[in-house]
Amino acid sequence: MLINDILEALKYDRKPFEKRLSASQIGMGKYELLMNFLHGSINNDFGQQTIGSLIHKGMEDLLPKERYKSELDFSVTISEFHNFEITGTLDLYDIEDRVIYDIKTTKYNTYKKLKEAIEKGDYTHDYILQLNVYKFLSKEKLDVDTLSLFFIFKDGGWDYKSKTKKPDYKILNVPILSESEVVEIITDKLHSIEPYLIFDANDNIIDVKLPQACDSKTKYGFITTKDSNKKPSKCELYCSYKNVCNAYYNDNKQLDW
Repeated sequence: MLINDILEALKYDRKPFEKRLSASQIGMGKYELLMNFLHGSINNDFGQQTIGSLIHKGMEDLLPKERYKSELDFSVTISEFHNFEITGTLDLYDIEDRVIYDIKTTKYNTYKKLKEAIEKGDYTHDYILQLNVYKFLSKEKLDVDTLSLFFIFKDGGWDYKSKTKKPDYKILNVPILSESEVVEIITDKLHSIEPYLIFDANDNIIDVKLPQACDSKTKYGFITTKDSNKKPSKCELYCSYKNVCNAYYNDNKQLDW
């Protein structure tokens, strides 16, 4: 079946208890991140993430390889923290202009809010942190002058409600943080989850303790609900771990934040 073959080809394989933190997880909520350590990768049905992956693959095939490199893997081991591996896979690197691109398929409003935050000097958004971690990981192999987000908008085109035309794409350059700032961000993230990871005598993760409540409210903005008469929550729409989340299923109505 076509859909199953697509999902299999794009499957992300991460085993439970791996001592690995990816650049895309730096801005992830603690609960969701710990679920990742506990369960490994969970591959869901065809959705927006799949569409994003297909766009990545299409660009990889279409762009001239003498100028653009795609899906580049980098890693650094943090010996001071249980030999954790910090990893990242760059979507696209422009050799001539020395730009790292991260491709995002999202709505126009996400771009608009991020652009406004950058203009106000707020550099804490997940997307900014992710790109800066990519730069840090690849510093020995790539010369980088610019970090850019390539937004492809799901709601681009004519907006009948506002009677205006939204763009189909935008490229947004993001601030480059100092290496010491990036190292501090990574270290703080590792130390925030350390109390919940259980290690054996050989420093392997053997279990994960979960907090009593999910901390993704600030990220998603909705209370989780299983009530079919209500609007689906962001957890239901986007969280990969909703089907194995005890906090989600312990209460039929909502999650106690």
